[in-house]
Amino acid sequence: MSFRYQPLDRFPTGILHINLYFGRNLTTKDVPRPAELVVGKADPYVVINYNGRDAPRSKVCSDQGSSPEWNQHFYFPIREGEAPTLDKISSRSESRSRRSSGVFGALNSPQTILEPDTLEINVFDKNNFRHDYDMGRVRVPHLPKVISSTPNWYLEKQPFPVFQEVKGDSVSAGELWMEIGFQVVDESEFQNGWNSEPSLDGKMYEFKPRISSQDSLPQVEERDNGLDDKRRIKELIRENSRQSQTVEGLHSQLNVSKEEIATLELKLKKAVDQISGLDAQNKKLDQIVARLEREISTLSSPGFWQVLCCCFGSSRRPQDKREETAPLLGVTPNKPGGPPRPPTAASKPGPSLGTSKQG
Repeated sequence: MSFRYQPLDRFPTGILHINLYFGRNLTTKDVPRPAELVVGKADPYVVINYNGRDAPRSKVCSDQGSSPEWNQHFYFPIREGEAPTLDKISSRSESRSRRSSGVFGALNSPQTILEPDTLEINVFDKNNFRHDYDMGRVRVPHLPKVISSTPNWYLEKQPFPVFQEVKGDSVSAGELWMEIGFQVVDESEFQNGWNSEPSLDGKMYEFKPRISSQDSLPQVEERDNGLDDKRRIKELIRENSRQSQTVEGLHSQLNVSKEEIATLELKLKKAVDQISGLDAQNKKLDQIVARLEREISTLSSPGFWQVLCCCFGSSRRPQDKREETAPLLGVTPNKPGGPPRPPTAASKPGPSLGTSKQG
């Protein structure tokens, strides 16, 4: 028999699993509260009921206000043919009314008798001085029909709206994020006894389909709390944030690079202008050097000295001062490096031969 395609009014033998993750936007702003509850943030906790049976109370999220995080797993053992009684459901409703009575009694709607197979998650604010404050509830009526209508008897992680009853009206009071699924269990597994008490633990469960020749029913496998969807979502958000920061950093670097490129272009233009100026100066220096070389060449030429000597009354270029003073001293100029020569008769001063002294 397959339970996949035909919705059922009652669950077969198995276990109802509820993964409670966190609450969002839980609010009490529309309802007056006593002075001692206004100070600080709310301390939310939940009580889950199905067919008149309460699971153990969740942990109290102290001072977490409108965004508590539980990350707890609740499960209800269910045996086929074990129908709920109206007495259990009625007593559960009375208990809820007493829990929120007293100061807040006037704010609650009249006692409500729940229909069978209704899942109810009640949210309360822990108060150490008076009765705990009713923050609202989630109700899923006809749960077997809702669950068995899904392909794998599993409602994936999603927000369930929380409503608060104020003066007879239902007011939206945030949402609870949960997973709900049902695991079909064979009767033979309960030969050693049947424990019908609901329970909870701190480990989340993952629902995976179990394919067989007879049916396609969900199978529950345990997973570590640190690897739940909430953490993966947070990691994805952080990764997205890091990527956004990286993109922004790249944009900033790109803008800085554009500014640096513009600055480098200006510097390059100035450098080119300076090089052009240096080239012009080098050309002028080359011209000056060429002119100096021409002047030096002119000064070094023999013709220049002849012209200079003519200008100063001499027909030859003086090579050495000794050549000028030697005839006056009667000494023949010696060759460089040799001893001085004595004066000769020809070099002695006197009248020239073949000349006569004129009176």
